[in-house]
Amino acid sequence: MTAVRDGRDDGTATVEFVLVALLLLVPLAYVLVAALDVQRTAYAVGQAARTGARAFVTAPSTAVGRERARRAAVLALADQGLPSDGLRVEVRCSAQPCLTPAASVRVVVSAVARLPLAPDVLGRPVAGLPVSAEQELTVEPYSARRP
Repeated sequence: MTAVRDGRDDGTATVEFVLVALLLLVPLAYVLVAALDVQRTAYAVGQAARTGARAFVTAPSTAVGRERARRAAVLALADQGLPSDGLRVEVRCSAQPCLTPAASVRVVVSAVARLPLAPDVLGRPVAGLPVSAEQELTVEPYSARRP
């Protein structure tokens, strides 16, 4: 026997609700995950700038300071589970040599926050947002001048 529909919509509201919920919730979940991923990168870059500046101003020389700043930035990104490829660490000094007592040192760290599930094309990410942070510290004013 075949069931005859009398023009009733029994059960269709549930199906419609599930379809609409999926159509709205999947993009919302993606946007939420993407925003959290960008925030994680921004936090890591901010921490990298802060620790890079601290490492630089406590170094015995400018060359060692640049290397320490770079290592500190890589470590800060790794702490958040991020790769260090595409990381840029720039050190700007208000005096020459950089580690002159009472001189200002600014460390700028830049990286790209990759969006989740975005593919790579020719080895480069298709979708990403540039994120950067700066930290400025003063070299100890009562220390000896370092090269």
